Amino acid sequence: GYGLALWVDIFCAVLSGAAYADLVYPKTPDGKPLPSKIGHFFGAWRVDAFRPLEEFKAAMDDLQRRLKNAPKAEGQARIYIHGEKEYEEAERRAREGIPLNPKVAADLRAIAEELGVEYGLE
Repeated sequence: GYGLALWVDIFCAVLSGAAYADLVYPKTPDGKPLPSKIGHFFGAWRVDAFRPLEEFKAAMDDLQRRLKNAPKAEGQARIYIHGEKEYEEAERRAREGIPLNPKVAADLRAIAEELGVEYGLE
């Protein structure tokens, strides 16, 4: 964990000239927050420069399988890999729609009536 966190700080901050470590959230001498100076890093790797692409894909499939088949914590039926819950939720929302807070829906309905436009969010 520490090595990965340090790598992220180096690439996102030190390399780009942004704030790093405890400098990310600066404060005035009396403790008031100042604007942060956050940096970002976007990288791309040519996998086939490291190993054949099909071998990489097979190893990634194996890693995913091993993670998902690891012993589960008590009371847990499933292990999720990063992004899996969000992906499944996006698929569900695409099929079923996105729920609206009843107050927001009522406000939108009132605005539609006021403007004389059809309210089609049912």
